Amino acid sequence: MTVTGVDFKQQAVMDAAIGCFLWWMLLLTKCHCEDVELSTLGSQYTLLTKYGYVFTPSPQANFITFQVKACEGAHIGLFQSEDDLMNGYIVVIGAYINTRAMIHNRRGISLVSHTEDGVISCDEYRYFWISWRNDGEVVLGRGEVVFQDVLLTLRDDEYLYQVRFVGITTGSGPSGKWKLPRLRAQRWQVLPMFKNIVMTSGIEWTVEANNPGACAIKCRQHPLCVSFIFNAERQYCQGHNQHFKNVAEGQGHGEMGSHYFTRA
Repeated sequence: MTVTGVDFKQQAVMDAAIGCFLWWMLLLTKCHCEDVELSTLGSQYTLLTKYGYVFTPSPQANFITFQVKACEGAHIGLFQSEDDLMNGYIVVIGAYINTRAMIHNRRGISLVSHTEDGVISCDEYRYFWISWRNDGEVVLGRGEVVFQDVLLTLRDDEYLYQVRFVGITTGSGPSGKWKLPRLRAQRWQVLPMFKNIVMTSGIEWTVEANNPGACAIKCRQHPLCVSFIFNAERQYCQGHNQHFKNVAEGQGHGEMGSHYFTRA
């Protein structure tokens, strides 16, 4: 019995180590400092999923920053599903021969607009940002600093789209060129010692999620987030502004299905 117990313990440790390695590899992304550069032509959307731009709907703001160079009609689609681009919001910069910025839904109903000649340029890249929440708020702003220099704010109580995916196009107009921040590498490791433990200290956010990758993306979007809990059974994650060395430090308690991740 003693030998069996030792073997079982060693196997458990090995399984935990293998699990840690697999999760670490799953959440590892390549690091390049330069921007992602894309060109668009025609009305078909180029989805940004393969560049890591996948979002978890949240009452807190998700956002994207980008640069665009186009003569008119830069479209940014905020979609619920990759397979159904008919449910979501469309942000258009340079509509009506580059005289307007606007937000409309996929049914073609214009919801808010901003009039400005030459809002985008054929000759130079210009910075913009878009933020959104799952309560129907969508905001378009200009410049490199998110939440500053707001151009448009939509608060829509009717179409509460749960945005997960982003696509870009220049519609039926001329081609456009885009630059987006390449998401930096973030290596995560799961700590087996905190399995089935949930921490309650230093919580920054809580969202629904069915995989730890979505939690890692959410954590990356919040500069104070340095670790997170993912619960596979309850399908949620929560971000923390601390690294916890023990259960007492995190004011933790038992919760089946919880896994604690920190940056490696």
